Amino acid sequence: MLALNRLIACALTGLTAALVVSPAALAQTDAAEPAIEVKGRVLKTEMSGFAVTFPAPYWTLDDETPVLEQSRATVTEPVPGLTSLVFHKKDENTAFWSELMTVLAIRVPGYTAGQQFKRMADPLAAACMPGQLELSWIVPLPGTDHEALVGMCGEYTLQARKAQTCVGGLVVAVSMEAEQGVVTIYNEWCTPSYDVTDPGKWPVSRDEIETRARLMQSLTRFEDLPQ
Repeated sequence: MLALNRLIACALTGLTAALVVSPAALAQTDAAEPAIEVKGRVLKTEMSGFAVTFPAPYWTLDDETPVLEQSRATVTEPVPGLTSLVFHKKDENTAFWSELMTVLAIRVPGYTAGQQFKRMADPLAAACMPGQLELSWIVPLPGTDHEALVGMCGEYTLQARKAQTCVGGLVVAVSMEAEQGVVTIYNEWCTPSYDVTDPGKWPVSRDEIETRARLMQSLTRFEDLPQ
């Protein structure tokens, strides 16, 4: 997977210590098929003590085939309070894929969406070749405060590419916070190399990027499960 999906940082003790969840750590964590409730093109599941509602993977929206028949979904919990739910296209897997959607639930009281955005953006910046990184924001929908982060890397470093098959990549992410923690949802593309300074050469158009962000902003919600 891309560097962003392979490097998830989460504050565990207060907000001072961090755990980096590496591919090796995830590989040692038992992955399971999650229990997902489907209502049309909106999905709901339980993660890290939260009830999380979110849009179905974008590649399923224009097809009448049931959502879960078009996707391969796995859930991992590397440490208590951190749950990752990943959707691949049905004929793809963690080694070879073109696009995925991830929902990440972090149960750390006081942890913020801003902190999570930084912990996502920093590894992406470190993995990207100089001059081939672009980070930008899509403003919240009216009446909300859920910004969307757009991270584009036209070409990963040779070191970063030792752990993945992607030459370049693109991520659109939305993080939401509550008193008990943060839920983040993002779409991620594995791409050939491209010039981030030339929108005409982007692997995903500006309009589609904004459409994905708006869908995640409008349909993603979470709340505490009854204790």
